[in-house]
Amino acid sequence: MTIKWKIALVEDDRRLARAVATGLGEEGYTVRAVESAGRGLDLVRQWNPDVVLLDLMLPDNEGPELFEAFRAETDAALVGISARSSVSDRIAGLKMGADDYVTKPFALEELMARVEAVIRRHRGKGGSKLVSGDVVVDLSEGRARRGE
Repeated sequence: MTIKWKIALVEDDRRLARAVATGLGEEGYTVRAVESAGRGLDLVRQWNPDVVLLDLMLPDNEGPELFEAFRAETDAALVGISARSSVSDRIAGLKMGADDYVTKPFALEELMARVEAVIRRHRGKGGSKLVSGDVVVDLSEGRARRGE
């Protein structure tokens, strides 16, 4: 059995999203990327990811309301991604509900290390799935399903 960690990437910069999704995918994560807050909220409702990588300056929403909206929909680890890099911006992001905060530009290796760290901290809080053949055990729901 392997744990397939699911990562929702909400990023409007398509080139960056493609690079991040490819890099995380190569490390064994399952990644789905969308480019707006609205589509990101739909994704977390439907897909139940383990981690949400969330650009904090999306065209359709940004700031405290963005964190509140995602926190209301998911218990997943939330990593804020932003070009705002001052100490006060990073502190504000963490106080708004981010489990971690990454500033652009960033090295993909740093992002992966931060993803691994938030997964370690959230392990046991739900969200992960065990997969064996066509049987999926959702640890967050305490259910097993066949053919997901």
